[in-house]
Amino acid sequence: MYKELKDYFPDGINGNGIFTAISNITWFPGVNPTEIDIYFIMREGDRLGSKYLENFANEEGIVTGDKLQTLAKILHNAFIKNWQHEYKALTKDYDPSGNIDYVETYKGSAKGNSGGSTTQSGNVVNEQDTAGLGSSAYANDNKSTTTYNAVKNTVASNSQGEDEHTLTKKGNNGNDIPGMLDKEIRFWDKNKFYDLLCKDISETIALSIYL
Repeated sequence: MYKELKDYFPDGINGNGIFTAISNITWFPGVNPTEIDIYFIMREGDRLGSKYLENFANEEGIVTGDKLQTLAKILHNAFIKNWQHEYKALTKDYDPSGNIDYVETYKGSAKGNSGGSTTQSGNVVNEQDTAGLGSSAYANDNKSTTTYNAVKNTVASNSQGEDEHTLTKKGNNGNDIPGMLDKEIRFWDKNKFYDLLCKDISETIALSIYL
């Protein structure tokens, strides 16, 4: 026979249930586990508990003591990372007067190389006669020809430059700041966070049907 969650956790309505047990492991600033235990029973207490809850229940069919803490640890390990992410998102501070603040830093660099070379060469015929630069076609057999490289010039240069600038921008993108500050800007909604926690636990330990 199936039992309802409020029967498995009868102390939940008094603020001493599954969330109080989970809070003994890891919890969140500004969140009261006692409140969530009461809210959980009011919201989910009439749902039928999963049969595997019998593994954590005592002879009276109640989940309490060490068995309750064991169940809390299992549920904690299953959901804590997601809960921490949601808590951080819901409690993030918001400053309407500086909602587009940013600092931008830019660095640039440029490099260049240039260079070149020139070479002059030719032939000279020895023994009194010279055939002239670039030619030894008319040299006699008893004359010798010498080849030379007269001039070789090489020029090379390198250049490099860097620049950096930083841009800081602060503003509200045209928002009406006095009008915004005159209204309540509130992203932290405990009830939304409570609903998330209750939903995750209920979907794990309860059936999807009601009597």
